Amino acid sequence: NDVAVLNLPRMAETGTNLLALRSGAIRRTLPTQAGRSYRLKFAYREQPTVDGILGWWPGEGNANDLISTNDGVLEGGVTFTNGMVGRGFLFDGSFSHVRIDDSDGLDLSGEFSFEFWFNRLDPAPTQGGLMGKRSDVPFADPPTANFGANLSSALGLGIWFDDPSVMGPPSDTPADRFESVYIKPLPPANRFHHLAGTFRQVTANQVEVSLYLNGAL
Repeated sequence: NDVAVLNLPRMAETGTNLLALRSGAIRRTLPTQAGRSYRLKFAYREQPTVDGILGWWPGEGNANDLISTNDGVLEGGVTFTNGMVGRGFLFDGSFSHVRIDDSDGLDLSGEFSFEFWFNRLDPAPTQGGLMGKRSDVPFADPPTANFGANLSSALGLGIWFDDPSVMGPPSDTPADRFESVYIKPLPPANRFHHLAGTFRQVTANQVEVSLYLNGAL
């Protein structure tokens, strides 16, 4: 059985811990007495379903999309290691990445979110991208990055969005072309953390960007 105990109070039904099962079962024998009634209560979260989810890349030995057909391609020496549950991608820090080609199903508008577990192994990263939607041409001019997440020793952990019509405030990085939100200091290295980013078009010229780290805004 692939089972992990997670300390996630915001996701637990009661208490602070929950069980995460990838391909396992829980079995327990309870003593009973004739003539008495018993009520059992449990809560569970199923594997993601297709409704509302555009893609899921768990990294179980490949870069396949388990929700749709947007399979990824391993670039630059990506390997695999133990993840939060099951296996996960291991990036060597030298431009290794998973490339997912653009498709109509990944053209997002209105509001959307992304989430993933990460474990940074570099105690003091100068700059590193965790994920992003961008041009396949590195350092293109003009830049063609759309949204993503990154971490650095200088800025911290952040998510960003590029509206080409907006420069400067109210971004956390004034005078930057990216509208961004950052958390400092960086979360501890050699430990798994859950990152979720949400983007919502509030008005025709306003986008709300929110970052959740380990369930906290």
